[in-house]
Amino acid sequence: MGKFLLRRVGYLVLLAMVATIVAYLLAATQLHPRSRYEGRNPAPAAAVVDQRLSEFSKGMKQKVLIASALMHRPDVLFLDEPLSGLDANAALVVKELIRSLAAQGRTIFFCSHVLEVVERVCSRIVIVNHGEAIADGTPAAIAARTGTATLEEAFVKLTGTRDAALITRDLLEALGG
Repeated sequence: MGKFLLRRVGYLVLLAMVATIVAYLLAATQLHPRSRYEGRNPAPAAAVVDQRLSEFSKGMKQKVLIASALMHRPDVLFLDEPLSGLDANAALVVKELIRSLAAQGRTIFFCSHVLEVVERVCSRIVIVNHGEAIADGTPAAIAARTGTATLEEAFVKLTGTRDAALITRDLLEALGG
């Protein structure tokens, strides 16, 4: 059962940041027999393939992690904050990639605290509060069920979070503003 799942599931694997891109991707291929890393280095990336991952920006590290999660063409993909550290152009590509993979029938677990992105990218969501699923459905259905206009407003209502305007006022008062 374990090998079957490994072949069908993709995830961001964080190995030691001392590895180079090539070493990291080769290690990822050992985890996934269906992986397609063949040592090809696109010309723009050729200059950095032998650098240690620890030398890269957070965005570049994130791109390598995403590539390793995708390279074996998984049916199920777990992405925890995949847009973290990415520039606007890379984030657009990743969001479009997620939509395209979902349209191909793949299951993607997209974990994020950025609800505006979740609302635009995900067709079905589950809101978890203190480890318990408290809402499940489309963003529009969850907003409608809570009588709110956005997923963010629904989240605040469902989780009992204090009003952002009140928190902001209290912070400004504490800062002497």
